[in-house]
Amino acid sequence: MDPDNKVQCPYDPNHFISESRMQYHLAQCRLKNPKKAKQMASCKYNARHVVPHKDLQKHEDTCPDKTDFEPV
Repeated sequence: MDPDNKVQCPYDPNHFISESRMQYHLAQCRLKNPKKAKQMASCKYNARHVVPHKDLQKHEDTCPDKTDFEPV
């Protein structure tokens, strides 16, 4: 995680936050934007990945944080 790399907030497109602060920002911004928060969902592989409900399955299928493993 590069602290200088800025990413866009899924709740407010005017917010650009460093990756290292994104988790804290998401918690605050979710509370400030309850209407938008109801339309969004968090990825089960990385909680910093917040996408619209309709795109969640597609995101989780291709999530870069998803690890492939075979159950024993």
